[in-house]
Amino acid sequence: MWTARNSATVISGLRIPLGIAFLSIFQKDNINSVCICIAIALIAQISDHLDGWIVRRYSSPSLSGWIEDSFSDRAFYIGCLLAFEREYNINLAIVWIFIMREILYYAVRITSGDFVVCYQKSRLVILLHAGVVRVAIAILCLFPTVGYLDISSMTMIGNVLFLISSLVGYYMLFRVATARH
Repeated sequence: MWTARNSATVISGLRIPLGIAFLSIFQKDNINSVCICIAIALIAQISDHLDGWIVRRYSSPSLSGWIEDSFSDRAFYIGCLLAFEREYNINLAIVWIFIMREILYYAVRITSGDFVVCYQKSRLVILLHAGVVRVAIAILCLFPTVGYLDISSMTMIGNVLFLISSLVGYYMLFRVATARH
């Protein structure tokens, strides 16, 4: 029997191929590519809100749903970051710091036990991390279309935003780890 949770899982899972598509398609100097990737990012954002809304409205949150949603978010974020690294030459150390944070975050979610307590204690930091990542994606997608910034400025913006999101993310992991004890 098809359930709301099944629908949310499918919608959440869409972000995985969307991350691959973003990585494959994004080219900063190709307006068509940029427009397609903006649409991909919007679809990913909508899917992130929609899957959560469906679960809260028609079902109840679960540890497995939380993990699936988290994995899909990580896949999309990493796909975008790798595309930006290729196009804007984002610092590889920052790429590594960000990816390791995403892997560690996923591991913490899997082993967290009481995900409701962990989520509630770090909700604002989780939202801040996601917000900074999404701002970085939006800026690095939109700014090439307006042409006001050169490549070195875009590289600097990307480095700063992904570093900030990583640091916020590591702080959030600290909060989750201390919430469990």
